[in-house]
Amino acid sequence: RDWSSDVCSSDLNEDKIAKDLLDQVPVAIFAGALRAYDRSEIESYRALYSLMFDYVRQTAPPRPLSVAVFGPPGAGKSFGVKMVAKALEGCGARAIENLTFNLSQYQKPDELAAAFHLVRDVVLRGKIPLVFFDEFDTALESVSLGWLRYLLTPMQDAEFVDRGTPHPIGQSIFVFAGGTCNNYREFARPFIERNGDEQAQKAFKDFKSIKGPDFLSRLRGTLDIPGLDLDAKFDPYGPTDAFPCEAAILFRRANILAFQLSQKAPNLLDGDKVLQVSGPVVRALSHLPKFEHGNRSFEALLDMSHLVGADKF
Repeated sequence: RDWSSDVCSSDLNEDKIAKDLLDQVPVAIFAGALRAYDRSEIESYRALYSLMFDYVRQTAPPRPLSVAVFGPPGAGKSFGVKMVAKALEGCGARAIENLTFNLSQYQKPDELAAAFHLVRDVVLRGKIPLVFFDEFDTALESVSLGWLRYLLTPMQDAEFVDRGTPHPIGQSIFVFAGGTCNNYREFARPFIERNGDEQAQKAFKDFKSIKGPDFLSRLRGTLDIPGLDLDAKFDPYGPTDAFPCEAAILFRRANILAFQLSQKAPNLLDGDKVLQVSGPVVRALSHLPKFEHGNRSFEALLDMSHLVGADKF
């Protein structure tokens, strides 16, 4: 290998070996853009797809479908769910429209009414709103997880109250995206470990006072999105909850790179729709140990690269 050159005489042979190996790798693809290679992640996405598939085909469900999504900042929580929802197109259900509300920007519970009016407007237009409540686990008026109690009635009864008057919401999908917890277990730990020592029992009492168990009981699905950082301590023979393995993260980075470049620099696609990216660039972006802000850092590196008018990266 001549490392001063981007071309190697064995590249074609390496490509064939890589393709033969990839043909043996399980992969879940949603909407052509989201690819999951890790077993735990595949099963989670498929479970979410099944939940949403059954829900959108109902004619008059009694309440919204509520799911929670967790992951490190910049892990791509909203992207993953949106791609799963997009994969539902053509299943015979009504069209889905995305709405996003960041609860960290809201100051008072009364402000939620305006958000739910927008949700209701989408329903009245004959569509199913896919509603993202970003950072739902932030504090409200200095109360940890203070938003939970105000989300219970819309989740359970499919209605909200505005100035003392109840309004029906209709068929909707609520996605609660965590902003302070990296996974579901971290968020629900006070409930999961409620029978532990004195400190755990106190944590559960506090969690109960803010309606944490009531919120958990209304969820119909959860999804943990892994980050992009490599973990050298991974044990391939360890417990399944230790996933994703390093190989799965490398695949995930490669897929993000391909998707982002196809969106930001379609000029890099050759006549065979293959992205022209040099080996050193792929290796650098694949094997960096850590991205400080997850997918956002990954995207920022591409935004700062010289790609306009280029035919190779």
